Amino acid sequence: MQLQELINTKNSQILEHKLALELTDYKATRVVEGYELDSEIIAEREAHREAIRHLEPEIIELERELEREKAEIEMEVNFDNYETTITTKF
Repeated sequence: MQLQELINTKNSQILEHKLALELTDYKATRVVEGYELDSEIIAEREAHREAIRHLEPEIIELERELEREKAEIEMEVNFDNYETTITTKF
């Protein structure tokens, strides 16, 4: 299940990026109060959002691939069971 491990890794990365965004949320909300937001923080937050936008479709595609693999395995198992049933009847 290497695909599942890869999906888990990418999900963990998304959680790390979301945590980084949460940790700077208070700074971003201070803009409403009239404070300036450091350009470095703005760039970091955008980089985290971009990483999330990049990882999410990758996960979706990996999940589809995993489902295809599971379906193929299930078909093989069903076919093997079918063959076993036929040979034991005759």
